[in-house]
Amino acid sequence: MAKRLFLNPKNCFYILLTLAKKIILSTSMSKITEYFAGAKSELKKVQWPTRQETIRHTIAVIAISLGVAIFLGIFDFLFNKILEKIIAL
Repeated sequence: MAKRLFLNPKNCFYILLTLAKKIILSTSMSKITEYFAGAKSELKKVQWPTRQETIRHTIAVIAISLGVAIFLGIFDFLFNKILEKIIAL
């Protein structure tokens, strides 16, 4: 004898919950797939830098970073000496 499905509030809630999950998952998956397809097409349009440009920009970033570090280091050293003299008074 087959088991009959009785429509009580608990069964109705379970059925609605299952349907809602399927709808949400199918919608979410299509949105995710659409997002990655769009990202892939946009990445094809990008004009990537050449190896030489990448090397040149990397050297510029390193040089500027070192320059800023030296500049801040000098000011830190000077302020440290000034504060030591003020505290020593």
